[in-house]
Formats: sequence, structure tokens, C-alpha cells
Amino acid sequence: MRKNVFIALLILCSNFLLLNCNCGKRLCTNAIQVVNFVNFDSASLHVVLVKAYSNDGKFDNLQHSQIYSNTIESGTDTILFNNSNTIILDFFTDYTVEMPAVNRTWYIRNITSHYDKLNANNCTGGMTYYLNDTIYTIAANPLNSNGPGYIYIRN
Repeated sequence: MRKNVFIALLILCSNFLLLNCNCGKRLCTNAIQVVNFVNFDSASLHVVLVKAYSNDGKFDNLQHSQIYSNTIESGTDTILFNNSNTIILDFFTDYTVEMPAVNRTWYIRNITSHYDKLNANNCTGGMTYYLNDTIYTIAANPLNSNGPGYIYIRN
């Protein structure tokens, strides 16, 4: 009787392990969170203020802020946009993106990585985020690793 219980337990554990196996799959690298400004003219992107907050959705505990600009005359406290007018963000931080030229503020919160596993040599994991209280999901990309996860801010 003890032998039958042991064999049944062994079969049960083996089946559980096989059902949860990700055989042949590898963990994808995290997406690089990038804010991409769409349909803004250069005057709108003259000054963009990005404020980082604690990851609690309240936007009341400011951690730091940065000023971005698309002009060469940017000051010592101002970061010059790269060629594609994008800003790289961190996981586990909430943000406000303020654009004084158009008098608008966008709220980005709960940026979360999915930690996807795919059958691919290189892959980028998916992510989710909220932009002004609307949730967006970016699917995993099986074609490359360390790819961007674009957060589109549109005019």
C-alpha cells in the first residue's frame, strides 16, 4: 500500500512539473520605456517638464524633475532631446509630463513589466501602463531584445 501511495505521489508531482514547464522558452529582456511625442511641432517641444513621483498613483511625493528641450540654447539644467524627441523612463515610477506651450499635462503611472517567456532567440518582454487613467498594453516582441516600449503622447 505504501508503495502505491509513493508511486501515485511521484506521478502527481511529475505531471505538475511537466504542465508548468516552459521548455524551450527563455525569459525576454525588459522593454525600455520610452515616451514618444507624436504630431507636435518644434515650438511645442521647446520645453517639456518631466516629474517623477513615487509609484503609488497619487502624484504627491515628488522624487525629481527634469527639463527637456529641442533647442541648442538649452540651459545647464536642461536636457537636449535626442533626434527622435523621445524620453526614457524607469519602471516602478509614476510621471507627469508637462508641455507649457500647449498648456497640457499627461499622467503616466503603474509602468509594469510582464516578464514574458517566448520561444525566441532574442525577445523583449511586454509591459502595461496607464496614461491619463487609460490602461495600455504592449505585447512581447519576439524579434529583438532590449527593444523600446513606446508610450505615445499625441497632440
